Amino acid sequence: MATKVETKQKQQTEVKTEKKVETTTAKKDNTKVKLSGSQKFWYIFLCVITFSIFYWIVQSKIKKANRQSFSTDNAAEPTSDTSKQLKRSEKIPFDVNQLIEYLGGRENILTVEASLSSVKVGVKEKTKVNQEEIKKLGSKGIMISGLKVSMVFGDVSIAIKEALDKKLGF
Repeated sequence: MATKVETKQKQQTEVKTEKKVETTTAKKDNTKVKLSGSQKFWYIFLCVITFSIFYWIVQSKIKKANRQSFSTDNAAEPTSDTSKQLKRSEKIPFDVNQLIEYLGGRENILTVEASLSSVKVGVKEKTKVNQEEIKKLGSKGIMISGLKVSMVFGDVSIAIKEALDKKLGF
């Protein structure tokens, strides 16, 4: 009889342990995992590190793609030294003395500046400037703003500025 009782007790304990295992697994599924202070620190630290690595990888791929697209854009262009220089004409198609006259004479011209396509002249009196005659010299456009006269001559503009500086003694 003792063996029957022992076997019943073993069966009961096995049933109890199975119920405990089921309840503990059920609790693990339904409850949130609580982290201690150091575990929270490591969790946050590793999240930051992971995000940083991901960000670095994405940025390096973007930079690499930009460099490749930039290098393919330049590959079609010739690589000689003359192609990198801007072209400008040195031959002025009119007499610079006429331009000085149409700007109101030497006394009316204060400053001369030039960009690649235009010449800007500072004048004392804008009423002395003859716009129609300057257009006839070959100017593609004239704009007077205050005491500055801007004239578009194209790639000859720098040569015109240098000639004006020579004639006016600037």
